Amino acid sequence: MHLNTIDRDGRGRFAFLAYDQGLEHGPDDFRGNPDALAPRFVLELARDHDYTAVVFQQGTALHARDVCPEVPRLIKLNGKAGLAKGEPYSPLLCPVDYAVKELRAVAVGYTIYAGSEHEGRMLAEFAEVVREARSLGVPTVAWVYPRGRAVASDTEPAIVAYAARIAYELGADIAKVKWTGSVDSFRWVCQAAQQTRVVLSGGVLTDRPEDFLAVVDGVMQAGGAGVAVGRNVWQRPRAEAAAISKKIIARVRA
Repeated sequence: MHLNTIDRDGRGRFAFLAYDQGLEHGPDDFRGNPDALAPRFVLELARDHDYTAVVFQQGTALHARDVCPEVPRLIKLNGKAGLAKGEPYSPLLCPVDYAVKELRAVAVGYTIYAGSEHEGRMLAEFAEVVREARSLGVPTVAWVYPRGRAVASDTEPAIVAYAARIAYELGADIAKVKWTGSVDSFRWVCQAAQQTRVVLSGGVLTDRPEDFLAVVDGVMQAGGAGVAVGRNVWQRPRAEAAAISKKIIARVRA
């Protein structure tokens, strides 16, 4: 595996600060904390608390090119708006070559909606992403979210384990998946992924920070490699975002 661009201490632990939700969900995600509308908010959090990288879409990375340039960028290569309903498809929007050479990406990410009627297109696109990223020496992160009419529950342990295995079979270095509800069931998810590292998809904002931190504890106990968290950090005011960031990083790097 070629994770040296993001695996700073060689332990295979990662804490990504995700900021691609503006495209996926729209501006309502920022109503509770309008300061987070500007990427500087998350970049300063990432800098101050030593997150592995910030996850940006192409345009956000371009707009924030000169803001906290020392913070590593993980460029999300595909995406979709949340307006259309039906079977999901998230097309490739940014080529790997552009992400690495122009946006200085230290890693690239891609969402696969396994179970969608359009999954074949996403599987093929991500397989090509893996090949291109490996040729350029950067790791790949697969967001694998089972979704569509064929999927009754995207957090059912067997479904999440399948998602992790898909990431492994396609050559992803890291799989981002949802919590399955228990340490034992998430341990099977991590085993299914083999050499592909597994990180938690942070999900919606929890009312109590301690509830989210308990899930992070469970992920690490199960053999997970860390988290990719967004709304549970930057939807909180700056002081609260800093406080939970400190606790997240401490758990991931323990």
